Amino acid sequence: MRPTLAVCAGLLAVGVPAAHASWAPPEALSDRRDTDQRAPAIARNAAGDHLAAWVGSPAAAGAGTGRVRIAERRGRDGVWSRERTISRAGVGAPAVAISPRGAAIVAWGVRGRVEVAIRPGRRARWRTGLAARGPGHVTDVAVAVDASGAMAVMWAEAIGAGHRVRRALLPPGATRFRPGASSVVTTGRPALVTGAAGNGAAAWTADGRVFLARSTPSGFERPLRIGDGDSPVPSMAMGSGGRLVVAWRTRLPGGTAVVGAAVTDEEGRVRNLGDLAVGDDPRAGMNARGDAAVAWVVSDTGGDRGGVAAVTARSGGPWRPVSVVRQSLCACRYAVADVAVDGAGGLLVAWRRYSRRAADLAAVTARSATGRRRRPAPPRRAPGTAAPRGARPAQPDRPVRTKPDS
Repeated sequence: MRPTLAVCAGLLAVGVPAAHASWAPPEALSDRRDTDQRAPAIARNAAGDHLAAWVGSPAAAGAGTGRVRIAERRGRDGVWSRERTISRAGVGAPAVAISPRGAAIVAWGVRGRVEVAIRPGRRARWRTGLAARGPGHVTDVAVAVDASGAMAVMWAEAIGAGHRVRRALLPPGATRFRPGASSVVTTGRPALVTGAAGNGAAAWTADGRVFLARSTPSGFERPLRIGDGDSPVPSMAMGSGGRLVVAWRTRLPGGTAVVGAAVTDEEGRVRNLGDLAVGDDPRAGMNARGDAAVAWVVSDTGGDRGGVAAVTARSGGPWRPVSVVRQSLCACRYAVADVAVDGAGGLLVAWRRYSRRAADLAAVTARSATGRRRRPAPPRRAPGTAAPRGARPAQPDRPVRTKPDS
């Protein structure tokens, strides 16, 4: 039996203190047993509208058969719609965004094309089309939409040994995407973030260095070296005003992995935070007002002790350490899946634990802005695997986390 695609919705209502938030049971978005599901993406606005997109392909089919599927929910009391297919076959992982008024965009790559599905309002019909095309294979996509209905898509396309980052903008009321003023070439695969007005950034590592190229409505700025690192792809998040947090891994001469990070302010100044701690596989998060967090995996050299640690900071404030999963003797390894910072500055970390008993556990740990721990989502394991000793009984669905409002 194949697992369904499910979503675990965070019940973080506007006006409710972050410390009282909790996680609802997973809701299945697709239960087609003849389909492989992958690459889920989800967006939510302050009104409680949700939009989820993923790639589904026939279980017995080969590569290049995946199509983008979506499901949506209107308001906090709404129900999820039936899934629908909105793309042709052969797509890459989708990206989604939804505005406070319900305008939404889904984008994906198909070889050298960037295709989109957009709707101008909550009750408007979806319209699919071409945003851009180019000579390279599209590898990564980022999207944004604001309250005015303006939309943006940024993508990376592989060209030779490098990548070219481009963008296209759709002004309010327009019917065609307009190409951005410039592009930037990266020597490593970049992480991407974008705003609806064309602001955003790309970050990548090359030759042991970390680079950041910011974009403005008039074009990409010259790349800046912001640190030393060797992450295959850095992690990056953006708040309002172009504020950024970037995280990466660096290996010391003896091979020890340490976590590095940098932040930018509204004036564009970059501050390297130095080596945060011994750790690996960092993920970054930031809310609209600039509250930020970086979480990473901690383990000993033998791999028998593992856990998850983080640092958080209110906008412009000092960074403070947080223990997400206390390091313990577990004969397992951890992986941080995603990090988000809610509108009140609370930290949400989605992580997995892989046991030597072949169990795959996934959970969300949450802390309020004041440091009070919130109830985590229950751990879940992959179907057909044995649960580690002491683990709760697991359900067959692995939840996909809904990011709270920022």
